[in-house]
Amino acid sequence: MLRSLFSMCVPAQDLPMSKVDPRGRDSARVTTLPSRYCVRAITDVAITSSSTETQGSDVHVVYRIVVSRQGERWTVLRRYRQFLELHNKLVQLHACTLQFPERVYFQNRDRAVVEQREAALNVYLKALLANETIKDTPEFRTFVGADADGSGSKYTQFSYAYRSGRKLLSSASS
Repeated sequence: MLRSLFSMCVPAQDLPMSKVDPRGRDSARVTTLPSRYCVRAITDVAITSSSTETQGSDVHVVYRIVVSRQGERWTVLRRYRQFLELHNKLVQLHACTLQFPERVYFQNRDRAVVEQREAALNVYLKALLANETIKDTPEFRTFVGADADGSGSKYTQFSYAYRSGRKLLSSASS
């Protein structure tokens, strides 16, 4: 019995150097992460339409953004104010230098102004997606609804279950 206990305390054989990472850890054990842990790349974002909405006495324009990622598609609704908050956060945290559409203070719900702003915001979103540094940031991914949990973000206004093109694991298994 004592001999069997002693054999368990013997140090492991030395690993070949090809299986040890620079910090001396065994890298042979780690293969790849399951797909649920991988950050899947967003392949396209596009503003497809806009509409004027009313909340109490507040009238504002909402832009419909269609996001695509490896066979998935969903839609998120965002106001200009949310685009501006995203831009300011990206400038602060990641030194983003992309051109952002100017704010219009008067007649900002005029159809011509809304269409011009929609086109400019669409160009801005596509530029963010094309930027290797920005496209995988938590701020951008949360803004376009790519993170399922939302992490307490004010951008995630709709339940994960109600985003088009997605199913919850619990409802898919039942």
